[in-house]
Parts: sequence; C-alpha cells; structure tokens
Amino acid sequence: VHLGTNHTELYVTPQQAMDVIPKLPFLYDEPFSDSSQIPTYLVSQMARDQVTVVLSGDGGDEFFCGYDRYLDTVPLWNKINKVPNNFKKLTATLLKLFKPLGVGKLQTLIALLEKCRSVDDVYRHLMTDANVFKMLNNIKNLPPVNLTDPIFGEEISDPYNRLMLYDQMAYLVDDILVKVDRASMGVSLESRVPLLDYRVAEFAWSLPMSMKIHNGKEKYILRNLLSRYVPTEMFDRPKMGFAVPVGEWIKTPLLDWAENLLDKNKMQQQGFLNVDYVHRLWEQHKSNQFDHNFFMWKVLMFQAWLENN
Repeated sequence: VHLGTNHTELYVTPQQAMDVIPKLPFLYDEPFSDSSQIPTYLVSQMARDQVTVVLSGDGGDEFFCGYDRYLDTVPLWNKINKVPNNFKKLTATLLKLFKPLGVGKLQTLIALLEKCRSVDDVYRHLMTDANVFKMLNNIKNLPPVNLTDPIFGEEISDPYNRLMLYDQMAYLVDDILVKVDRASMGVSLESRVPLLDYRVAEFAWSLPMSMKIHNGKEKYILRNLLSRYVPTEMFDRPKMGFAVPVGEWIKTPLLDWAENLLDKNKMQQQGFLNVDYVHRLWEQHKSNQFDHNFFMWKVLMFQAWLENN
C-alpha cells in the first residue's frame, strides 16, 4: 500500500521445498551449501510466472554495515586486544582448567585468545566452521584472506570497513551472488543488483561510519531513506533470515536420501572426506545430541554434487 506495488506472498509447504533438493546439484554445478538456496529458487520460480527481470537488494548489508556480526566482532576484538599478547596464551591456558562458561563459548574464547591478533583473525574464526577442516582428507589448512595485502590497496584502519571488505571479497561474491544468480537463471529469470552499481559502491565507501551505524542500528542511512516511504515499524525489527529447517528434514522425511549419500563404503571409495569424523557428527545430529545442521548440509551437498558428476 505504502509503495503502491502489487504485493505477492508465497506460502510453501515442506514438500514443495524438499522437492527442490534433488535439483540443486544441477542448478549450482558445484557443492554449494547455503540452504537459503531452496527458498531463493522457489521465489524465483514464482516471479518467473509474471516477469522476466527482477531487482535484488543484495549488497546492502555488505556495503552499509547491515550484519549483526559486525557489531559483535569489533567490540569483542576491542576487549581481547586489551589483553597483552604475552598474557593471551597464559589466560587461555588458565581457562582450560576451569569451565566458567558453556563449553562452546569457553572453547571459542580460548581459541580467540590463542590465535587472534587482529580484528581480521577474530572475524575469520567466528565465520569459519572448524569441522570443515576436520572432515576433509589431505587438506590441513587454507590460506586466509589478508586484508593488508597490497592487492587490496591501502590499508584500511576502520575495523568495520575491514569486515565489510572481507565480506565483499568473499561472502558476497562466492555465496550470495552465486546463490541468487543460479537460482534465478535456473528458471530463466534475470536478476539485477542495483546496490552493486559501482557508483553506489563508491558512495558507500565514501560515507563516514556514523552514517552506517548509529546508536547501535545498522544501515542507518538506508533506514533513514526508507522511512520517507514506509512506516518505521515495518522495517525497524530484527533481521529475518531466508532459511529452511534442513536440519530437521534430514532426520525425518529426508533421512533415506541423506543415509544413501552418507553410505560409508561409498564415501571411503571416493576418498575425499574423513568418513569416521563425518559419521560421528551425523550420529550426534540424528540423536539430537548436537545440532550439526550447517555442517551436515555442507557434507550432503558435496556428496549430492559428487554423485551427479
């Protein structure tokens, strides 16, 4: 009503969403494991019934500081950075003797103290699934993205801008844009991304951080612009993801599909993954001992892609 558009809603049943899963290895032609690829394909399919070109809002978070994780990472680094380097490992060693926090939080804090010497290190650690390195055979480590490398131009001192650049160079390019482009092109729908016009990107980089974060609110300038056209209460609310409950599906309606892909003999013959490690986490997930849905989806998408290639 406020924008004068014809609003269309798509209500999806679990079965409709699950019917997309067998198509994913063909659509992406690589082991792509962002589970929001499923609703992205479905909404593209719906749009293609009416139009041939759509606009996407991708890039807003990465250029105008829209992720909560930016607001989590920088203050966390500021606290860690107050501990002298000589005492970081000592503090981590002492923490290993006690359990004042939940095990997961404690392990994260210990790792940050032991390994992180910059805000880049903290962000990489928080954004990396350590299980991936343990599941891959013959891969001990991967080179990190070095934001002080000359290839990125002059050194960026503002920590928030450093994190956004990291996402612009990696997450935006290798996940978000891949997900949307292949899902939309899979139904012959053209997707355009106006926020990634070079003039918008240059404008975003020219802004002071106070125009991106204000009083703990991300994307401040975009919120101000939107408030001219839409009541504040319609967008001043927590970010809502585009996820589907694949973690539950692979334990119940998709269990047979998952078990077939995770067949031990098959995986051992393929030789890419640490079979014992994968199956240990798989059993933990099925028994509700731990929630490994992100990890297991990575494994299953890799196996599904491998089986189709």
